[in-house]
Amino acid sequence: MKKNFKLKLIALFLCAVLLVPMTFACGKSGDTGSTTAADTAPADTTPAPTTIPPTTPVPTTTAEPTTPAPTEPIDPNLPYWQQIQIELSNNGLKNGVQILPGTDEADLMKKLSANSCTRAVLDVSKDNVPFTAAYSYTVSKDPTNWWDVNCSMNCMKDVPVQNGDLVVGVLWVKGVRNPGSALAADTDPPEYYLALKTPTDSWATEGEMSPTGNQFLDPSTSNTWQKVWFSARVLNDETQSSNLSFQIFMGFGFQEIDIGGLIAYYFPSTPDNEKAVINLTY
Repeated sequence: MKKNFKLKLIALFLCAVLLVPMTFACGKSGDTGSTTAADTAPADTTPAPTTIPPTTPVPTTTAEPTTPAPTEPIDPNLPYWQQIQIELSNNGLKNGVQILPGTDEADLMKKLSANSCTRAVLDVSKDNVPFTAAYSYTVSKDPTNWWDVNCSMNCMKDVPVQNGDLVVGVLWVKGVRNPGSALAADTDPPEYYLALKTPTDSWATEGEMSPTGNQFLDPSTSNTWQKVWFSARVLNDETQSSNLSFQIFMGFGFQEIDIGGLIAYYFPSTPDNEKAVINLTY
């Protein structure tokens, strides 16, 4: 009996001896029992990306629309020159000084002399136009030089003028082509040319006239008056305003050019006046 007990005790001791190495080989209690590359890799120290909270877009500011400056209504019953002064003022040209001579429409138009052509008074009372005085200028001979045929008038005396200042005005025009000229075909439109001349430079200056160059009238509207705004510039150091001569050249073949409602005013050259002149419709 004692012998069997000793044998069992020895067997238990041997089992214990065998189990101890296995325990150290398997590792500590709770270990996973294996080591991977992930277990030995250094920790990732890259900072996490910063999340920027979305911002509310600021609405674009829209400028308030500007209201155009009020313009003075033009009463058709007013005298014609007064209507023109209001229209010029509405376009930014205010307080002009009359530069073409004449006490009234008829007096001014009478001073628009005819050179190498003939003229006749026109009755415009039934033409539904705002002006009251007009002439018809007839060219019936071909000139040697186109500038030899014209109608013209000198500007008023004693108006202080300065190099670069402005002469702004208006005229009404219509016309027909007459046959038989060697300078123009019978089907060519009537033609004229505006200028502001001065003897100071032997009449070479044309005053930067606008509209510029030869102007043509539509033959299909020969009975319709056309309103033409014009502007020119004092280009010489004139001492007398009367040295300035307003001229309309017509030596472009046989034709009849009707002209009425002529009037012009003098304005100093200022930024506002220069801008207003550009905006005029010629």
